[in-house]
Amino acid sequence: MLCAQGLTFRYGRTPVVVDLSFSLAAGEVLGVVGPNGAGKSTLIRLLTRILSPDAGMVMVAGRELGSLSRLELARIAAVVPQAAELPDGFTALELVAMGRTPHLGWLSQPSRRDEAITEEALRRTDTWRFRHRLAATLSGGERQRVVLARALAQEPKLLLLDEPTNHLDLSYQAELVALIRREAANGLAALVVLHDLNLAIRACDRLLVLNQGRLVAEGPPAEVVTSALLRQVYGAAAEVLHPPGLGPVVVPKL
Repeated sequence: MLCAQGLTFRYGRTPVVVDLSFSLAAGEVLGVVGPNGAGKSTLIRLLTRILSPDAGMVMVAGRELGSLSRLELARIAAVVPQAAELPDGFTALELVAMGRTPHLGWLSQPSRRDEAITEEALRRTDTWRFRHRLAATLSGGERQRVVLARALAQEPKLLLLDEPTNHLDLSYQAELVALIRREAANGLAALVVLHDLNLAIRACDRLLVLNQGRLVAEGPPAEVVTSALLRQVYGAAAEVLHPPGLGPVVVPKL
């Protein structure tokens, strides 16, 4: 579904992403982790064509990213940014319905199918119950779920999420991770940037660990997350525990 080869980007002379290669299959959740400044959010901007790489290539659904029009890309991939701005004056239902825009003809009105897909996205994200509330009245967790519902209304094959659990309490974090896992089980490919390592371990099938723009480790969380890696990448002393049935748990040493 997504393949990057030799992806490189610099701000001026400063390398931010360096010779990065990876792939993401349908039905898989790929986590991107690393310290601040590792290049995680820059990677999202490269994958969404907000930035253009200095070298390398990205393939999306078998096509070169640069060959896709904005409309074609929006029909394949949806983005959940760190802090999405929701315009005031619109209800949750109206905001989620905007996700159908890439599928509408010029000046055409939403069809019954568009309305059904919008309703399904609201129900899958548990936002149907407050569909008539204005964006300004929603809590942070509710707003984030509306943004995710709008992304799902696009019917994407690929979902890109940039630290979607930031500023959410534990219950909302767990709900969001469970929702991403459910969508992946239905065939969606998801790339998610996460700051919380323990959350990434539970949410993702594989992890990409970045440091100073370079890929330093890749693989299943149980294989990638080690005390040695944490010292190397984060400069932190931490113990990695393996409770039965839970997988790795990172515990910082105080």
